[in-house]
Amino acid sequence: MSFRHGIALAAAATSFWPLLTAAESPPNADCRSVKQAHFASIKAGDRVAEFPPDDGCVTLLLARKVGDDGRVYRVSTTADDAAAVSGNVFAIQLKMQLHAAPDLWSSSEDPGGVYGYWTSSPPAENFATPEPLDLIWAMALDEASLGAVNLSVVSGALLKALKPGGVLVISDAASRPLRRELMAAGFELVKARRSSLLKFRRP
Repeated sequence: MSFRHGIALAAAATSFWPLLTAAESPPNADCRSVKQAHFASIKAGDRVAEFPPDDGCVTLLLARKVGDDGRVYRVSTTADDAAAVSGNVFAIQLKMQLHAAPDLWSSSEDPGGVYGYWTSSPPAENFATPEPLDLIWAMALDEASLGAVNLSVVSGALLKALKPGGVLVISDAASRPLRRELMAAGFELVKARRSSLLKFRRP
């Protein structure tokens, strides 16, 4: 497949991750994601992303829900060695990008000099997938998992990656600043399940 926005999409290895295979049950039968799957409304054939990915429990559950005709993208800001839990799982590693700032005229001895300025964007701000998504499953969107990022940029990237009507589920408590940025980006809050599970939709 081709590169898009500096993100490489690689097919998962044919050999399953030895710690958790598609034929096995999640290591924790009480994995809370089992109970949350219905809330997320995942269907067979869906294109979904897990961001950032966990140890494989949620990935396997998503892979089972979307079935052979669906796809699960493990979207990570670091190298991800645990992607191959199923044949319909793909790994994406987000990259830092450099963006040219507008040229600025120098006020030094050479008033006609033009200097190029570059700014780096953290990996999470460059979220993108090779096809539009039905759902993004976000275990946590905070500084601990994403680093110091511009929440407005991340929110906009998540919205853009979804199909119209696509859903973003955040399965950990989302900060008020993040909620504000998601709404400002264009998301609609569908409903909340307790205080630790939020569901947003792209109109």
